[in-house]
Amino acid sequence: CWERDLNDTDYLNQLKYIQKMDIRLLVDQSCSKFGSNVYISPCEKGLAEISYKSLLHFVYSFDKYLDEVVVREADCISVILNNSTLMILIFLSTIFNRRVFVPINPNSSAKEIEYILNDTDAKLLLFDSKISDKIELVSFNQKKEWISDQKEFIKMINLKHNSSIIKSNNIPDPEF
Repeated sequence: CWERDLNDTDYLNQLKYIQKMDIRLLVDQSCSKFGSNVYISPCEKGLAEISYKSLLHFVYSFDKYLDEVVVREADCISVILNNSTLMILIFLSTIFNRRVFVPINPNSSAKEIEYILNDTDAKLLLFDSKISDKIELVSFNQKKEWISDQKEFIKMINLKHNSSIIKSNNIPDPEF
């Protein structure tokens, strides 16, 4: 099954295409192809379905947010959230924008969290406000942002950072 004829032109072309493919190209092409089709059906109450176009809007807006808080390419972003739609959006946006995503289990102790933050040299910590007491025990001198309402955080990113790239591609504002 794994053995291939290295003279097989179709196979070699497929390999070249896959090697060139990265998450940025994949998201851009998916948006072009599927546009307003649903990408994520949130399980959280009150959060609208997220289309490919809405995902692309969030990704570019999140990049503007990261620039504002001075998180550069290849910097680490630590995220302490339960599995959620926001966690998916932050994961995709982080890797799309060439930063390093470092998830931390919300059940970790303050000592474990501090170790991970220091070991990865994280430049930003996004965390659920429900664990803010634990975060206060952590020695971390970089930017911290607590999230009390995930839907509001998504809106803030989308509204605060209205991407000119999105506007130039005629992508409508998302309906998060």
